[in-house]
Amino acid sequence: MDFNSLPLSGGLVLGLIAYGLISVFGTGQLVGERLIEKSDWPQQCEATLVSELKSSRPTTPIVPKLDCNSIFGTWFGREGKQLCRNHGNFNLPFVDQLQAQQERLAEANQQRFANAASKTKTRCACATSLTLEKRRIAFGLHAGGLRLLTPAPIQNLTSELTTALHAPACAMKG
Repeated sequence: MDFNSLPLSGGLVLGLIAYGLISVFGTGQLVGERLIEKSDWPQQCEATLVSELKSSRPTTPIVPKLDCNSIFGTWFGREGKQLCRNHGNFNLPFVDQLQAQQERLAEANQQRFANAASKTKTRCACATSLTLEKRRIAFGLHAGGLRLLTPAPIQNLTSELTTALHAPACAMKG
């Protein structure tokens, strides 16, 4: 290609190419990071993930009260209640085991929730990185155009970040 036949000088063309490369690989990423921070995405992301975890958290089944009054008092009325007063309001033999199992299950669920909640920051950071990498050209155009040119991925930044958050690469981080 002969740069002498162009209406622009070769130095100007090379300067524009250099400016474009710097925008795409340097300032675009910086502007993207600042836009994401300014949009309060990391905090919203973490709050949303914790809320999703809480809503999908399994409930621990309630063990019914199985003592003398609840069994004999209900079935046999006054005579059953009198029996329980005479012999004490004792629990049935297997109730302690049921309650211990319920406590273990609740503790295991709490540990799973705490473990998943501790990984929310990692998933949100993954979504940020994935969006910055996937939309590198859009961020470069936005930065290179002195923020006067706003491509669609930049206008819909929250949607882009949410899509990246649920992408397999970031979903596996949680």
